[in-house]
Amino acid sequence: MRSNLLAAPLWGRSASPSPIENKSTAFVGLVGLNPSQILHINFAVTASLMISLVSAAEVKANDWSTSGDFKLSVRKPLQIEWALPTEQWKKQHYFEKSVRGYEFKLAKLPSRYEGKTRRDQLLSLIASVEAPHRQYDAVHYKAKVKPPALPSTLTIGQILRWIEDTPGQFHAIGRYQIIPDTLAYLIEAESISHGAVFDKRLQDQLAIRLLMDAGLGKFEAGTLSIEQFMDRVAGVWAGLPLQNDKSAYDGIAGNRAIINRDQYKAAMSAIYG
Repeated sequence: MRSNLLAAPLWGRSASPSPIENKSTAFVGLVGLNPSQILHINFAVTASLMISLVSAAEVKANDWSTSGDFKLSVRKPLQIEWALPTEQWKKQHYFEKSVRGYEFKLAKLPSRYEGKTRRDQLLSLIASVEAPHRQYDAVHYKAKVKPPALPSTLTIGQILRWIEDTPGQFHAIGRYQIIPDTLAYLIEAESISHGAVFDKRLQDQLAIRLLMDAGLGKFEAGTLSIEQFMDRVAGVWAGLPLQNDKSAYDGIAGNRAIINRDQYKAAMSAIYG
């Protein structure tokens, strides 16, 4: 509450300068007041300043400021998305790729690939060597700490938090066994919100982006040969072989392709004719 003495002008007219603007005028305005009145004014000024400081502190607390040393009883969630440790995840790339996402068994490719379009069928081929069992809900079998729920029901933010909270383990996730540094790239490249659900639609969207990066558009336009495109796709997914019949990550912790080149080429020919 403001003091009535502070509300009334001490200088005889409301247009007079404030004490902050002109200290000499403020001093003259105190002439003629008895000590009790001056003490009352000083007390009121001090109280007003304290109220202002407390109000400012309350604003900072409500804004979850990190500059003060206060503690909040209720922690408000961040309104912005955190910066991803992309460089750190890049350093883990070969570790994440060093072991396939499921125990090794030579994949038996289906005679037909799911999907109405050729792109859908290509995605089905990739899934058949990367996540043949759990598909969209696949998680690397050597991940000691699994995500809090089925991957296809989690948000991107929840997956990122799981990755951050479980360092030193494998994190390949989903139908296309996406690893952390690849996921970080895709989030930026596709402008994916951390609130987006990692469902079938989004997983397919991210895989198509990787295929486009590998030259899918050029291959479909006829400016990239099938052999070149197959090698580029094999460079993304370790379960597929290069022309030398080996995985692009062959020899890294015993990693190798799941199918041979002849199987791979036959599958691509079945899809693209």
